[in-house]
Formats: sequence, C-alpha cells, structure tokens
Amino acid sequence: MGRSRTDLSADERGEMDAAIIAVLGTLGGVIITAAGLATATLTARNQRALADAQAHREARKTELVERRTDFAAVSPSTTSGARR
Repeated sequence: MGRSRTDLSADERGEMDAAIIAVLGTLGGVIITAAGLATATLTARNQRALADAQAHREARKTELVERRTDFAAVSPSTTSGARR
C-alpha cells in the first residue's frame, strides 16, 4: 500500500505539490479556453442573427418604398381636378 502524506519526506511532498499545481494550472487553462470558445461561438451566432435581421429590415423598407412609389404613380392627384 502507499504511504500517507505525513510519512513522505519534504522532497517527496514538494514534488507532489508541484505536480498538483501543474495539473490544476492545466485544468484552469482548459476551462479558460473553453469559456473563450463558448463566448466566440455565441458572439458569432448573435452577429449572424443581427445581420440577418438587418437585411430583412432593409428588404422590407425597400419593398415599402417601391409600393409607395407605385401607389403614387397610379393614384389620381388630389390637387388637380378634385370635386368640391
């Protein structure tokens, strides 16, 4: 069986502490990288959605302007020849 931590020499405890610190540092780096990737993914999705919404608004605006122009060209003028 293995020895308990209290049975280890100071050098052996120091090596274990360094190994634990290295593992924790690596895990911390993995967590930070994962958070960065998640943030980048969510940001990209949000920007694509905003760009799509803006394109839809612009298309709708263009369509409304065309309808107004067509309506104005077809409808009779209210200033000339209006009945009283």
